[in-house]
Amino acid sequence: TNQLYDLLATGAVSAVTTLEYDAGLAEEIKTAAPNTKLIGRLGSLPQANLSSMDPIASARAFVDQLMPIAGDDRRRATFDGWIAYNEPVAGNVDEMKRLSEFEAERTRLLAGRGIRSVIGNFGTGQPPLELWEAFFPALQAAVEYDGWLGLHEYSAPTIYHLTTRDTQSRYPG
Repeated sequence: TNQLYDLLATGAVSAVTTLEYDAGLAEEIKTAAPNTKLIGRLGSLPQANLSSMDPIASARAFVDQLMPIAGDDRRRATFDGWIAYNEPVAGNVDEMKRLSEFEAERTRLLAGRGIRSVIGNFGTGQPPLELWEAFFPALQAAVEYDGWLGLHEYSAPTIYHLTTRDTQSRYPG
C-alpha cells in the first residue's frame, strides 16, 4: 500500500479503479491525491450476456445492487463514479445497441440518485469502429449526466512507452 501512496503523491495518477469498497481506504486515496478520480466497480457482477440481455431490466437490477454500496454517505464523498461491466465485447450491432441501452439507462438512473457513471469500460482495441455508432445513445447519456467514457489502454512505464512521445518527460518519476 505504501507504493500506492507514493505513486499517488506524484500527482501523475488521473484515475484509480477499485473493487474495494472500504470507505476508509477511499478516504485515504482521496486525501493522498484529491484530484485523482476514484472509480468503483462491483466485483460480483458477471460478464454481460449481450446476445440476450434485457437492457432496461438489467440497468435497474444493476442500480438496485449498487446503491447499498454507492449510496453510503462516506462512499458518496469519495467515489467519483461507478463502472458496470468490465471490458464488455459486443459481437455485432444488435449486441452493441443492447449495451448502449443498458449504459444509457444505468447512467440516467444513477444520475437521479446523485451518482456518476463511467460507461463502456472497453478493453484495449475494443469495440471495432463500425460498432461505435450503435453506442451513441450511451455516449449522449454520459454527456447529459456528466459521466465518463471508460477505455482501458495499457503500457509501461507510461502510456507513451515505445512511441515518439516516450522521451518527452510527460510524467514525473
